[in-house]
Amino acid sequence: MKSVFACLLGLVVVLVAGLADAHGQTPIPFRTIARGPQSGIRTAGEFVIRSRSEWEALWRRHTAGTPHPQAAPRDLDLSRDMVIAVFAGEVPPGSRFGIAGITLRPDRLLVAVQLRGRPGPEPVDVEPATPFHIILLTRSTLPVVFVKTKMDLE
Repeated sequence: MKSVFACLLGLVVVLVAGLADAHGQTPIPFRTIARGPQSGIRTAGEFVIRSRSEWEALWRRHTAGTPHPQAAPRDLDLSRDMVIAVFAGEVPPGSRFGIAGITLRPDRLLVAVQLRGRPGPEPVDVEPATPFHIILLTRSTLPVVFVKTKMDLE
């Protein structure tokens, strides 16, 4: 039953994306800055970053406690661009997580965030993953709304 629901949900997402232009919505291109299975941010969260100080603070938080922390990418022009970052929190290892797309509406940006994991109980003897996705896109002053979907991996 869950797989039927997941298929139907996936179909709805595809149909909505296909109708986006017909309803005043435009897909927005973005570039991935960083993405991976482990972050120092262990709780689910979404961030919209429009300043250098916000960016550096988020990056410090993200790399805290990780085995090989890297310096924050400094080649970002936050007067022209902005960063959107999403963190899944603690999830079962092997889960897939990330930003599936961004759509511009007249009054807001819609960010589609997708978590895909294995159905069934979470393993108790395995360290959880803390996946994240950090992207760069053209700066906007519009409010950002996150739309999350969760699907089972087949």
